[in-house]
Amino acid sequence: MTSVRLSDSDVDLVVSSGLFSAEWYCRMYSDVAEYNDDPLHHYLLHGIGEERDPGPHFSSSAYLYRYPDVEQTGIPSVLHYLRLGRKMGRICGTLRKSGRRPLLRNRPTVLVAAHSAGKHLFGGERSFLDVLDALVLLNINVIATVPDVRNRDYIDAVAARVHEVRHVPCPGWSLIGPNFEWAVDEFQRIIKEHSVRAVHVNTIALREPLIAAKRIGIPAIVHAREIPEGDPTLCQSLGGDADEVVSAVAENADLVIANSHATAACYARRVPVEVVYNLVRVEDFRNVEGVRATPNRIALISSNVEKKGVADFFLIASALEEIMPELKFFVIGPETDAVRQLSGNKPRNLIVAGYASNPQEAIGQADFVVNLSKVPESFGRSIAEAMAAGRPVLAYDWGGVSELIVNGKTGYLVPPSNVVAAVACIKQAFVDPKLFHAMGAAGRALAQERFGLAPYVKSLGSVYQKALSLQ
Repeated sequence: MTSVRLSDSDVDLVVSSGLFSAEWYCRMYSDVAEYNDDPLHHYLLHGIGEERDPGPHFSSSAYLYRYPDVEQTGIPSVLHYLRLGRKMGRICGTLRKSGRRPLLRNRPTVLVAAHSAGKHLFGGERSFLDVLDALVLLNINVIATVPDVRNRDYIDAVAARVHEVRHVPCPGWSLIGPNFEWAVDEFQRIIKEHSVRAVHVNTIALREPLIAAKRIGIPAIVHAREIPEGDPTLCQSLGGDADEVVSAVAENADLVIANSHATAACYARRVPVEVVYNLVRVEDFRNVEGVRATPNRIALISSNVEKKGVADFFLIASALEEIMPELKFFVIGPETDAVRQLSGNKPRNLIVAGYASNPQEAIGQADFVVNLSKVPESFGRSIAEAMAAGRPVLAYDWGGVSELIVNGKTGYLVPPSNVVAAVACIKQAFVDPKLFHAMGAAGRALAQERFGLAPYVKSLGSVYQKALSLQ
């Protein structure tokens, strides 16, 4: 937690402003309940320094988005507003930003809701942009909603693809338990204002837009990118077991879009499901540095939390340190607790490379990419992107990743957590240059055929034809 030392006058400013709502603050930030103290005390001690919102009428991220000069002052946004901003006539509420796409007459309008837009962009954020790009090509008008606007570049990228961006603070990962009615009401207002004909939520972890759609009587579409079965950490964050999570998704959705057949299997017994593989733009990887003539770089590209298999990657590097000393292993992604704990005894052939700002930068550091997830992943974006860049790949054989790789042709599938099998496959790939380069070429061709823009737009267009006919 980040603490800020407030003067008595600062405390009086916050308390007397009327901006703080204890009920809203507790619902928005679930960890406040664990603090076991008065919510206002938590906000004054920690929330202000962490740039949390005190209530629905002040948005820290929107204030910083509108007024970037505030960040240079070092003053928390709410204190800047109360001391200076309101005298200057500055706006303190949520963001409403016009997009660059003109409203197309006689074409349906849909609301597409994102669940994250943080400092670092991962697969969820990139997938959200992919959905927006496809809807542009389908000539569908889009109102996009985001839960915060901390990442200016991302919000601008969203705005370039839609008619309007609306900022609706909403607690993510709250599938089980009472609804956040403030957000439901906001989504209902947006739906009515824009005559929205369907709501499309880009994750199972956000339900308030779906509830709003149900109450108004328009289709509620969930884009499922999560497999609850076999992922207790995901289920815990959502507040139930796998069966309860799937039941909640089915209750809130009229239709589920699954990003793989493995994902679809989780929901198909309870709700109609359509499979649309994630989009991977092969053309975006044509300028990435090619595989070296003598390849030697192996990378794990992920969010680097424990369940991504970071420990297994360290074990593989250790197993090959003496046998094939020419190989170098790169951990690409945030330097998490999992990485820091392992780094104290890391092998000499392993490099903690840090976060890469885009997939091209990440894959440019690798000749061979692995996915060692300890839970079944719904798709495996880093693997598909590596294939698009002509890299051989290796992954544990479960979840959606199994649908991406043709074993022995585009890469390797090995039993989950079988480090010995992974080591054997890596040895085989790197001692046979002809096989290595053939796998990379085959992977690129498969990525274009299965995950390219044309099949993605076609599949999503088919889903929308069905969804809009539900009315």
